Amino acid sequence: MDRVDLTQYLPNPCARATYEILRSSLNELIRCRIITVQETSGNAKGDEDVNSGGQGATAGPECHSIATFAEMNVRFYNLPNSPSRMLWDIVSRCEGFSGRSLRRIPVLAVALYTHGQSCSIEEALAAVSLAVNDENMKSRHGKS
Repeated sequence: MDRVDLTQYLPNPCARATYEILRSSLNELIRCRIITVQETSGNAKGDEDVNSGGQGATAGPECHSIATFAEMNVRFYNLPNSPSRMLWDIVSRCEGFSGRSLRRIPVLAVALYTHGQSCSIEEALAAVSLAVNDENMKSRHGKS
């Protein structure tokens, strides 16, 4: 099938979709143990054990992940130091980013702004925040 003649406009993701794109990328880095999550990162029980019994979670107590958008709104919205809430704060600065750009930000952030074989979730989120700032600077100056 020849797809060259197909031109279709796809809008940039909304805030909720942006959160889920970044979350899934970060969770993949957590699954690969590039990002480590401690039970004390941000709240009493932690974001990291929200999905441990749910879909897509691998076996083992060390498998943790960042909560979905719905879980973040219910369980972590009033906990500003939880990884989910920190990610939501970053999302507010991602307006106008394409899905493709969003998908690559966490990987680039960890590669460019952290040191060593693995980093904590807090370090990774700080790196993502820096990468989002860089992406915003590039778009303001007309560079892609």
